[in-house]
Amino acid sequence: MNSKLIALCSLSFFALVQVQTGYAQHSSGRLQASAMYSSDNGGYVDAEHAYYRAPLRKSKVYADYIKAGAGKEDYYIVIEKSKYSLAVYSASDELLVTYPVVFGNDDLGDKMCEGDKRTPEGTFYITGKKKHKLWDKYLTLSFPNEESYKKFNERRADGSIPASASIGGGIGLHGTWANDRVAIDRKENWTSGCVSTKNCYIDELFSYIPIGTKVIIRK
Repeated sequence: MNSKLIALCSLSFFALVQVQTGYAQHSSGRLQASAMYSSDNGGYVDAEHAYYRAPLRKSKVYADYIKAGAGKEDYYIVIEKSKYSLAVYSASDELLVTYPVVFGNDDLGDKMCEGDKRTPEGTFYITGKKKHKLWDKYLTLSFPNEESYKKFNERRADGSIPASASIGGGIGLHGTWANDRVAIDRKENWTSGCVSTKNCYIDELFSYIPIGTKVIIRK
């Protein structure tokens, strides 16, 4: 066997080991999405790609906490803007998994009015689920709600926002532009107020989070 062929075989074997190792790390237990996101070692990219290409429905981490026919009371979501994280909890308050997310305006403040690109804070509910032509999947939120209108009217009354301001709408959870997962890794706030995560993660959320699930967004 000549030296070029030996080198090629060695490279192929090394790549295979990396992918297999990355997938094994993903399959080992809960919270792997968060752990992979926070990793800064040299194996991060390979592990992430192995996860992204893996069939989610067959992975151990998926089966570990996904319930067939789950109802809106089986899960709730807590999104912390200061941590750039979306956490899924069980009805018994057990942390099941976390996902990296980004938002709108870089100041991470509460939404004041339409056009400020801020992500609203408060308690909302998933009101719909649909495929999105630009951002893969979209889970709509119940914004604005009664709590949102109360804050909006108070701010307009005290002059924090113009009297002519509108409250806005169309807030939800969605993926990214195609091939733009790096925006999530870099914590680049690019939306107009929505919550964005990698397409592989929004696909997973879309598959098991029911309409009606509570979503708490806080600073």
